[in-house]
Amino acid sequence: MKIYGDARSGNCYKLKLLCALLSIEHEWIEVDILRGESRSDAFLGMNPNGQIPVCVTDDDAILTQSNAILY
Repeated sequence: MKIYGDARSGNCYKLKLLCALLSIEHEWIEVDILRGESRSDAFLGMNPNGQIPVCVTDDDAILTQSNAILY
């Protein structure tokens, strides 16, 4: 699983915390929203809204919105 997020974001922190508490293996990919990295073509291909966090599961499903990902 890959999680795209910005460590300064509270919604992204929720995901980092859950993964740590449940020992869920994941790759954290830092996206600096202040530098516009969430507006790149590659990122917009995953989430056309350009918002973080984004979770890409091992079977390539893409989930957006922190609460949906937590669920």
